[in-house]
Amino acid sequence: MRFNLRRVPRSVRRNETLAEMVAEYTAKLQNKDYRRGTCYHESGHALFGEKYGSGRALFEAPLAFTYDKFEGSFMFDEARVYLNVPRYWRDDAKQMLAGKVVERTFTPKAHWADEEFYADDFHYVYAALKKGRVPKSKWPSLIKRLESEIRRDLRNPSFRRAIERRAKTYERALDKAIAKLGKAA
Repeated sequence: MRFNLRRVPRSVRRNETLAEMVAEYTAKLQNKDYRRGTCYHESGHALFGEKYGSGRALFEAPLAFTYDKFEGSFMFDEARVYLNVPRYWRDDAKQMLAGKVVERTFTPKAHWADEEFYADDFHYVYAALKKGRVPKSKWPSLIKRLESEIRRDLRNPSFRRAIERRAKTYERALDKAIAKLGKAA
């Protein structure tokens, strides 16, 4: 696979860390269960965001690396959905938590992403909690309550089917993007 490296300066493209990340994501993206988990994760964000008034989510699979010159670190952007931020901070936090909850509800435990995978989502969850002026001491209990509400919503059979349909649509798009990378190699 030849990933998009346009946002990585040529001077750091031979970096050992980048080479390790390329090998890691090449292996991950060849694993169907990993791709499936990623797509369920993104469908969770999308459908809960839409539920809270976001409008239709746009899925993208850039499969690109970027380099942050200030941090001296690389990041891989495999898949994401674009949504309008829900109007209320609680809905925003909930739609950001939904990715993890949906992924863990619909995919086998052996294929769950590690906690580091969710760090960006939690960055937005914390921002929403700050916006809602929730004291930091109450964050863990509120997050657990919101996750519980998400699991309750997932007991609705029609909503579950919508999540599954969306995840399959995203998986086809991700597979197509991966196939395109394979041809570029």
